[in-house]
Amino acid sequence: MKKFWAICACMWAICINPAFAEPLTLKTAINLSLEQSPTIQGAEATVLAAKGERRQAGSLPNPVLGVDVENVGGSGVYNGADSAEITFGVSQLIQIGGKRSARIAIAESGQDIAAYDRLATRFDLMRDVKVAFANAVAAQEQAVIAQQQVELAKDVLATVTKRVDAAAEPVIQKNKARVSLANAQVAYERAKRQKEAAVKSLATYWAGMPMTSQLSAKEFYKIVEPKLAGNIEDILLATVDHKRQAAAVNQAKSQVDLEKANAIPDPSFSVGVRDLRQNNDQALVAGLSIPLPVFNMNGGNIAKARQLAVKADMDRQGWLLGKQDSFNEYAQGLESAYVTASTIKNNILPEAQEAFAQAKRGYNAGKFAYLEVLDAQRTLAETKLSYVQALQQYQINAAQIERLTAQADGMQPEKKNAE
Repeated sequence: MKKFWAICACMWAICINPAFAEPLTLKTAINLSLEQSPTIQGAEATVLAAKGERRQAGSLPNPVLGVDVENVGGSGVYNGADSAEITFGVSQLIQIGGKRSARIAIAESGQDIAAYDRLATRFDLMRDVKVAFANAVAAQEQAVIAQQQVELAKDVLATVTKRVDAAAEPVIQKNKARVSLANAQVAYERAKRQKEAAVKSLATYWAGMPMTSQLSAKEFYKIVEPKLAGNIEDILLATVDHKRQAAAVNQAKSQVDLEKANAIPDPSFSVGVRDLRQNNDQALVAGLSIPLPVFNMNGGNIAKARQLAVKADMDRQGWLLGKQDSFNEYAQGLESAYVTASTIKNNILPEAQEAFAQAKRGYNAGKFAYLEVLDAQRTLAETKLSYVQALQQYQINAAQIERLTAQADGMQPEKKNAE
């Protein structure tokens, strides 16, 4: 119910606040996602669950209250309850061998894992939103290019019509210009639908709440030359994901310690008072019991825990190798996209724009054929689309690298008090 009213409030704010009519920025999209995402709330619940597990791990065994009644309901002098012996006692299991400390270490590693998972979930969501935002902005810019092509096709059609009316061109050229305009309009409608789909896909990250359909493309066009600051292995070792892997290894090692401790029998002490009804006397009683490790030395569980600890460390090493390979792939993609986008922006696009302008001027002057104008127009559109696609790939690879190398920024696992 609270979530429903929160969404209603946001919808009302969108309706009355002019700020929401402004283009949606990447920062706003990320903030909306972090506030509304159920995965973030689920990660928070996992952290709280780990706190409960840590608290439980430090608990001591409860004492046992017992009452024993002897010498009743028999025969002879033991008929009835006059000869009864009633013992009131308390027994306590004493855990030795480091069982409690091992349980606490396992639970504390679990807290570390939950805390790192929570942070990793945020990083995952931020990356996903950045990728979705880049896709949506790319679709938006492609729709803009398609709209520009419609306007250019209209302009060309008007020019061709004038030349046809002046008998400077055959009528077939006018028909070609009309077909070109129709194709441009179809492409524009398709681009608009693709943009709408991309924007809706982006909005799913904040529960599909209403938003402006216009996205800010300012960050989309910002690119810098990729540079790796340091050794990739050292960078990955400092990431939140590797710290999570290391915490899992520590937890597995603590499990080995616990299984070793479980092989040590725990003694149980008891003390009580015995009431002798026959002569109304009382006496203290005390006892000690300890299991004999004859049939079960917990060897199987110890061997299992050791192998799982080895597996956890192998998984960590495998993760590191896999992420290095992923980084190289994303880095190559980022470098390629940067070179492509820079080349198009600085060299190819200006030349394509100038070529179209020259073709149009030459056609108006009767120096070029209509096909030259069409070819220049098509080349300009393809160049613009290639530029947007290169920027899109740059932003996606940049988001992947940023996620891959995301660090905990000095985050320390939450304080774990023995309770």
